[in-house]
Amino acid sequence: VIVFFIREWAFEEDLVLEMIDTIVDYNLEIVGYHYLTGENQARVAEHVRGGNWGKGPYPVSGGKPKLAIITLDLQPKYVTYTLNDSHPFVSNTNVFVKGKVRDKINQQMLATKWVNSLHSSDDYTEAKDYIDTIDPHLYEVIDQRIKHRLNKDKTHNKLIVLPARQINK
Repeated sequence: VIVFFIREWAFEEDLVLEMIDTIVDYNLEIVGYHYLTGENQARVAEHVRGGNWGKGPYPVSGGKPKLAIITLDLQPKYVTYTLNDSHPFVSNTNVFVKGKVRDKINQQMLATKWVNSLHSSDDYTEAKDYIDTIDPHLYEVIDQRIKHRLNKDKTHNKLIVLPARQINK
């Protein structure tokens, strides 16, 4: 499960559908979405990313999270040892789809206008935490959708489950 947050900028620039299409193009199945407004948006903005929704290394800020897209990844790719130091919590390299979506959007404009328009969870634990932050009852709904989806395809595909990454301190 990977949770993506599409930020306000993408709505202002009318790029949300293109971003969603790109996520789906990478074989991530959407199992839920949730628009973030008012108190809900404020809670998510405060809790996710340590409350920092600034521009980061990009020239332009993407603004606060506006839409959560919850995806199921039926083809996760385990992290190689080379990522252990730079991304210690990532257990599935498909979370880096967020960079590919950003790049696709940013390559349509001058580098001085590049923006971080998308954020995602790094692993299942973080994805569940994000879902619980969005709405404490949302995980039950998402869990049922995932179980239904997996049962539907049970005889045709073998699901690959990656263990959570253990960090030695």
